Amino acid sequence: MEGYIHGHEYHEAKEPQRGPSRSVTDLFSKLYFLVTGAGDWTIVIIDAILERGGDVDSVAYYPLDVTDDKTLDKMFSKFIPTLRHSVRRLVSAAGMACLGSAAMFEVAKFRQVLDTNTTWTFLVAQAAAQVIRKDNVSTFDSPCWNTSNAASHQLAHSLMPLIRVNTLSSGNMRKSPTDKTPRIPGLESAWSNENMLNRLSTPGEYRVPVVFPLGDGSNFMTSADLKVDGGHCTW
Repeated sequence: MEGYIHGHEYHEAKEPQRGPSRSVTDLFSKLYFLVTGAGDWTIVIIDAILERGGDVDSVAYYPLDVTDDKTLDKMFSKFIPTLRHSVRRLVSAAGMACLGSAAMFEVAKFRQVLDTNTTWTFLVAQAAAQVIRKDNVSTFDSPCWNTSNAASHQLAHSLMPLIRVNTLSSGNMRKSPTDKTPRIPGLESAWSNENMLNRLSTPGEYRVPVVFPLGDGSNFMTSADLKVDGGHCTW
């Protein structure tokens, strides 16, 4: 199905390893790394690659706003053509830490941390993927949806010491006839084949699972994730 990310034509091809296991040095001699970020963490990563037989192609410093995709695109367009080899691996080491009480944490600071750590990682990974792939890049994927779901789960875990928190992980849901979102041909069939019940869910099937964690019957239940996904995660 055209544009469906799970199709084999969109996967990075990897040759099978034959014969005795190769050394780490041998593996590194055939990979070309792009390391982004600054500070001690980045220096340690570069040192580790060099210690295992890596060679330095180029070292460059480009100051930029890590949440600005236009600046990142300009940086890549300037930097990539100067390399002797094509990039095959990426290490993204930019990030920031910020501690604070969940009950009092500033929303502006929360957004800044997410933009710096999560949006930046997506932007640089996307730019590197375009360099690695060069063509046949999938036209449909869900990195934002998947990442936001993972962030919601981790947020729930972070809030658990403060309050009782449970989550519900739903399966893919059949669109309502009134939903005007563009439909991708064959997508419903592909999603149906990815769970054990071989069909999509309907909104009404979440009525009881949603109500249960809200009632007194779940008083001793916290830190739980209720999966109502047709067995999707069990595959």
